[in-house]
Amino acid sequence: MERFAAVDVGSNSVRSLVVDVCYERMVRVDSSAQITRLAEGLRGETAVVSPEVLERTLREVRALKRRLDAMDVPRLRRFFFATEGLRAATNAAEIRERLEDSFGVPLHILSGAEEGRYSFLGARTAFPDASPVFDLGGGSLEIADSRDVLSLPLGVVRLTNQFGADHSRMKAHVWSALDILDSTSGFSRISCPVGIGGTSSTLCMVLRKIPVVAYAPEMLHGHRVFLGDVVALREHYATMSREERRDMIGMDPRRVPVFAAGLLVLEVLLERWRQPAYVHSEGDLLWGILAEASRAAGYPARVAVFQVGQRSGA
Repeated sequence: MERFAAVDVGSNSVRSLVVDVCYERMVRVDSSAQITRLAEGLRGETAVVSPEVLERTLREVRALKRRLDAMDVPRLRRFFFATEGLRAATNAAEIRERLEDSFGVPLHILSGAEEGRYSFLGARTAFPDASPVFDLGGGSLEIADSRDVLSLPLGVVRLTNQFGADHSRMKAHVWSALDILDSTSGFSRISCPVGIGGTSSTLCMVLRKIPVVAYAPEMLHGHRVFLGDVVALREHYATMSREERRDMIGMDPRRVPVFAAGLLVLEVLLERWRQPAYVHSEGDLLWGILAEASRAAGYPARVAVFQVGQRSGA
């Protein structure tokens, strides 16, 4: 058995996952997610990470380093990466250096294609037949199957920064950007898509009325999210005060400003696919990174186990 860890400096949050790998099984030991909003300045194609945003991100990265030290994760088994928030940052080189100094291992900035491929691989550790898989993040939306990967600038932070509360313009923009689905063979006709990412997790928490402090991946994994529920929640959310939104069971208050954009993207995606629902997976980008890393180290890991004693792949 070998212990591996991955840390993702995402556009909206910094997340971590620690697993013990034994033969083909990756068993979750620990995970975390803290919203730092790295892509706060992302409005168009580029962004500048401000000193304030950088400092709160560095604080979280240092805390995670201490956490991994306490869990005896070998340095060579720690994988550190970033996504659209740094892909788009004009000061990415400076930010990268500061992050590497704080965490102690090199930072890999994933391309959009890499992010989509790892997300697909991660979903498949939990759903072996998952296809296609979409990952809605803060800066981008990735859609992938076994052949094709799309990375689109439709993340919830980016859309919120660009359109604010003008959801009519936002929806038109998202609908137009998803025209590409019609010309990508694997994404034009599908059965039941699999969704991952923070917006999807939060949506499942809210729909199932699971308090944030009670979160456990096995409670959300496999939940079927219906288009009608997404539309109803988006319309109700638009009428709520900020305080009412913050008090919703399952809602992380720091996600309130970008949640409406996330619901809108999910709604449009299901409408474009003419699908009544999608299935949520807690096997995601982090699991995909560790699946590939463990295989490269000589372990045939391919099955996610969210809880000790749980059925493999559930």
